[in-house]
Amino acid sequence: MEDHSYLLSPGPINIPKRVLQAMFHPSIHHRTPEFSCILGELLNNMKEIFKTENTVLPIHSTGRGALEATITNLFSPGDEIVSICSGRFGEMYAGIAEKFGLTVHRICTDWEQDIDLEKVEALLKENPGIKALTVSHNETSTAVENDVRALAKVAHEYEAIIMVDTVSSLGGMEFRFDEWDIDVAVTASQKALMAPTGISFVVLNDKAWTVQKRSSLPRSYFDLPAIYTKVNASNPETPGSTPVVMIAAMAESTRMILEEGLERAWERHRRISDSVKKAIQAMGMDLFPGNIRKRSNTVTAFRLPDQTTSEDVKKLISDHFGIVLTGGLGSYKKQVIRLGHMGNFFNRDALLLISSLEEAFYMLGCSKEIGAGMMSLSESLRGGAS
Repeated sequence: MEDHSYLLSPGPINIPKRVLQAMFHPSIHHRTPEFSCILGELLNNMKEIFKTENTVLPIHSTGRGALEATITNLFSPGDEIVSICSGRFGEMYAGIAEKFGLTVHRICTDWEQDIDLEKVEALLKENPGIKALTVSHNETSTAVENDVRALAKVAHEYEAIIMVDTVSSLGGMEFRFDEWDIDVAVTASQKALMAPTGISFVVLNDKAWTVQKRSSLPRSYFDLPAIYTKVNASNPETPGSTPVVMIAAMAESTRMILEEGLERAWERHRRISDSVKKAIQAMGMDLFPGNIRKRSNTVTAFRLPDQTTSEDVKKLISDHFGIVLTGGLGSYKKQVIRLGHMGNFFNRDALLLISSLEEAFYMLGCSKEIGAGMMSLSESLRGGAS
């Protein structure tokens, strides 16, 4: 029996050996030219991955801390924003804003419905004081990709900025900060960026920095102007004590992404995601949500038969194969399974995932035969080079 679990959840993910080895970097001080070189390379890599010419700001926290930083640095008590709440993580962004005294207009709250652009536009038109729109690019709780490019156009028409959570999409799905005219974006280390949990990043464009200058919410640890000043020094560094090992890990993981080629990485994720989803359907499972919409390239969600719960599947596949999956969130906790196929995930991983699921479904009595899923996956992947 292996002494570790095989993570096929929507994050954290299995970390590549090269990244783990980078974490064994000899201890160096965070106020040295040697460290500045490592940090500088990472931030340049992140600019390429965000597809931006703007400064990328490292945040010493998980993605939730970075989301909080964008609220405390850009707004004042009582400011109005609109939040797309079509899943748990859209709701999280809204909840952070509410805790800091913002007036939040929650919209698109049905997890099984597409975002209605007309309703968003109507809300912005009716409330001219709204300063921003928040949304998850890839809603991890539902495995749905939201059209942030279209939302940006709507927001800008009504002089609001758009703030995008790209935690589970950046590096694995197409995202172009500058070209799509995004104002604020947040991401984190532990998903398609292939590193351990614990560091995140924020990007602001000029419009967002102008908004930032008018904010009055208190901040200390998450002070974006202070971080901006430090990383733009001749020898880049960060305020306070820097998690040097995490920076070294991410310098290596982003190096790997760019070695593969960012657009090739996007295509690998798309191809494998399509193949996994077809295989799930071939096994008789229904994708979640059920209506036709643009699905995620890094996460797959599907409904289980009535006689089976997510806990049944998770326990069996963990006990027998050492694989970690996740169930649904909120009211879908027991009836939905969510699979992660991001970052360090290739054809071999898809084959392991689908073969293990087929065996688990057979053992649980959800299916009477084995093979349809693997046949579908093989046909979809055939000819691929990953």
